[in-house]
Amino acid sequence: AAAAAAAESIERAGVAFDTALLEHPRVVRGELRNGLRYAILPNPTPVGRFEAHLELHVGSCEEADDEQGLAHLVEHVTFMGSRKRERLFSTGSKSNAYTDFHHTVYHFHCPQADAHGRALMPLAFDALREIAFEPELLSARIEKERKAILSELQMINTIDYRCSTKHLRELHSDNPLGQRFPIGREEQIVEWDATHVRAFHRTHYHPDVADLYIVGDVDPDAVERLIEETFRTVASRPWSLSALRRRERREKPQVQHTFTLADPSPAKAATQQMPRAPTIFKHELLQSFSLTLFAKEPVIPRRRVSDLAAFLTDRIVACCVARRLNKSERPNPPFTGVEYDYSDAPSEGCVVSTFIVYSDSADGQWQRAVQRALGELHQLAACGFSGAEVDAMWQAILSDSRLRAQQSSSPSVESLALLMESDALGHVFTEAAHYDSALHAAAESVDLARVNSRLRELVSHVASYGEAGAPKASAVVVCMPEVGGDGVASDPQLAAQVEAMLCARPRIKGRAFEVPTPLRLVDAEVLEQRRRDNPPRWVDLPSPSSSSSAVGQRPSPHFDRGGVAAPPSVAGSESTQKGTEPGFSEQDFLNRAGLESAAKRESAQPFESFGGAGNREG
Repeated sequence: AAAAAAAESIERAGVAFDTALLEHPRVVRGELRNGLRYAILPNPTPVGRFEAHLELHVGSCEEADDEQGLAHLVEHVTFMGSRKRERLFSTGSKSNAYTDFHHTVYHFHCPQADAHGRALMPLAFDALREIAFEPELLSARIEKERKAILSELQMINTIDYRCSTKHLRELHSDNPLGQRFPIGREEQIVEWDATHVRAFHRTHYHPDVADLYIVGDVDPDAVERLIEETFRTVASRPWSLSALRRRERREKPQVQHTFTLADPSPAKAATQQMPRAPTIFKHELLQSFSLTLFAKEPVIPRRRVSDLAAFLTDRIVACCVARRLNKSERPNPPFTGVEYDYSDAPSEGCVVSTFIVYSDSADGQWQRAVQRALGELHQLAACGFSGAEVDAMWQAILSDSRLRAQQSSSPSVESLALLMESDALGHVFTEAAHYDSALHAAAESVDLARVNSRLRELVSHVASYGEAGAPKASAVVVCMPEVGGDGVASDPQLAAQVEAMLCARPRIKGRAFEVPTPLRLVDAEVLEQRRRDNPPRWVDLPSPSSSSSAVGQRPSPHFDRGGVAAPPSVAGSESTQKGTEPGFSEQDFLNRAGLESAAKRESAQPFESFGGAGNREG
């Protein structure tokens, strides 16, 4: 019924609920016979420059148990060992590379030509071909990059990095992501030689798992010809069942997630167990307490107007929850911060809901912080948002979309990042104006009831923690400082205490009285009509020396603190004059207000500064 009502409301707006989104009309896509795919997007900002990113669908999740970090090492060796890349030095170009769970990306940011007028795109393409498909993989280079990675491993091994990896391990304990960090394992990195590096490259680096993205001030036809000339002769992967599976990974998830936030079926709900016990991480370098609850949902590709309606609902919920939990008017909160986020994780292939409470770690303080934060979230889940705050966030998101649509163009690096992310998640990459129109159409179906219903779904792993059939948290992690602590700690008493607090149900107060905040005091059309009916004009005021005044028949006009004659409705009318009790004179009022008499002010400061002589006010 809700879906039908949403469809009806959107159709009334002139756009069908199931209308497909249109891909950006200037994107040019193609595929070479060897399987390499490409996407070209002309973008004039900045003028005379282009971005070239070659993405291979091979990352740390492709590694075997004894290869943890090998994808990262191959990325280093191929990139740093490229001689053709050196031809772009001192040309105003920049280049880099990175490896994540599912991808290895080599990217160049170049001007169209160097100072001598030499075209740089052919040089960038030649370098990308050498890096990805024809590297030398020399033993000396391998040893050099091994040392660089070991040094990098030491640099990033901060307490923040350790906490982040602990969170990821717990969040993705159901799949290889929790054990396949791209940086790798030191004890394995020191053992590999050229044989291992060459074997990994030979197995995984082929054009049928490569996507080339070109965005910038370019001619698509010329770029297509250059791509054909440069990459068509790259050898295809020999056919095999394993090769076919690797090629399919460009379209299918490489790992399987357990989605705990998605509504469980009745059969699953009957067999669901209690959430996993909280994991305790104690370390002497930690400075404060934190409690984090995660949950995962599948990515819903945004391909239709109805998908945008769901996306807009989720964004409103996430933004309103974050704002409510961090409202500035809260007096003396026991926590130092509360965070809520619900967003796509492209490198992990899922949507992650995150709720975090930060506080001082003193005994008693962190308990009060957790109780207060959970209490506010329970209150929010029970009572929902107000119409005013949903309307305000609804307007803010749509206004931001409209602003982007009105921009002539965005920087190429931003457009390219959005294009690559859209492809990774299965979204349609649209033109800003088309996206804005579709989002406004989808917004017609997003009302308070729908937002509050979705709110209860997204926070259910926290607000309904431990209840039978309720969505479970994917992970619960407690981080706390401890003298001598060096990582994961077994503390059943602390875990039980946190779990009891999560299972507790605080008393829910009544819904707070809602004071609506209008977006404007006067409608823009009404205001414009009033301007036309009563245009601004000069108005002659009575002379102060006149014996009879139009302002309440007083001998002199009244003045405000700036010396401007006050309008009759404010200062001159007996019915509105302050201090109208018997015996209260005008001078009494002026004295009480700390003002001089009108006569003194007039003699001390002629009224000439507002529009010239003649006692006129504009």
